[in-house]
Amino acid sequence: MTKIIYVKRQFGVEGDILQKVIGWNLNLFGHVCQMKGERLIKTVMFGVMGGQNRRGRNGWMTYRNGVSLYRAAQNREMWSEIARTVVDSGHQWT
Repeated sequence: MTKIIYVKRQFGVEGDILQKVIGWNLNLFGHVCQMKGERLIKTVMFGVMGGQNRRGRNGWMTYRNGVSLYRAAQNREMWSEIARTVVDSGHQWT
């Protein structure tokens, strides 16, 4: 038995493991965005550093058409649709 088959059986994963992990990460991001108050995980995830990245873009917090990932995740239904679309498409959202 190969390692990948072993891991799939251990965790009950069907299909592509990478897509499953992306889905888990998107769900975690959505949960963190919806947390109230100044939680440590929220502070760590959204801690802001001054300046711009190397290419002068605003960074990873902007989705398509200037939509803020944080704002999208505030709406549970919208975030579920985005996460489902990303996972089902088999692509990352860049």
